[in-house]
Amino acid sequence: MYGTQRRVTIGGGPPPPDVLALMGVLFFFFTLDAFASFSPLLEVLRLSRDLWQKGFLWQLVTYPVAVRFSGVFFLLTLYVLYWSGTQTFARLGRKFFWRTLAYGTVGGAVVAVLVQLLLDLVGVGPTLGTPFQIMQGEYMIIAVLIAAFALLHRDAQILLFFVLPVKAQAFVWLELAVAFIAFLSTKDFAGFVGVATGIGITWMYITGKDPRRVLRELRLRGERKVLEAKLKRMRKQRGMRIVKDDEGGSSGSDDVHRGPWVH
Repeated sequence: MYGTQRRVTIGGGPPPPDVLALMGVLFFFFTLDAFASFSPLLEVLRLSRDLWQKGFLWQLVTYPVAVRFSGVFFLLTLYVLYWSGTQTFARLGRKFFWRTLAYGTVGGAVVAVLVQLLLDLVGVGPTLGTPFQIMQGEYMIIAVLIAAFALLHRDAQILLFFVLPVKAQAFVWLELAVAFIAFLSTKDFAGFVGVATGIGITWMYITGKDPRRVLRELRLRGERKVLEAKLKRMRKQRGMRIVKDDEGGSSGSDDVHRGPWVH
């Protein structure tokens, strides 16, 4: 688990070569998509039903770089990638930076594909929108990097829209909200689950909480609540009062006149 108390300067310092390389790859495919002659190549790289219908398994790895041409808006995407990627790389280092990206993007894609397969099997898939569109290309990379940044620098203050001060940790929930709104617009349920899974995997990897540990903590919390409820019910039934450790002996002697008590 990584600490989160370090002061953060957004966009400070030159971006590492790895982030520049990632930006360059995205810009390369962004340029290719502007020409219709390269569309068949990019469609083969994007996540689609061809993965299980034709065996295009490489799409699990290649879909995050198969960028769609989006005009000037893509410059904003590169800027977000620049500051989130630079800060995340500085905290994680090369090895864990690429592991975070790989686990988040590939893990999200695997779950999204399984969800879409299930929807197709029950006959719901064809009635929904085009699958995987809200997690396609740079969207998934940005989702994973912003989640990693938010978890590593959770106490950092970010000026949302350059006006509203927001703590970085809130960006995880903001991402999920944006993904849900995109789902409502596109009906791409598999894509929404894929984005949520990618963010969840990033959270588990950064915080060091694997699913078994999370489930164990939830189980222990539940057992504690049950025991506390039983003790409370027993105190009411028997008229008993439990004296806290910080209470002195004098308080106990006073309680003798008011009723039975237990330490």
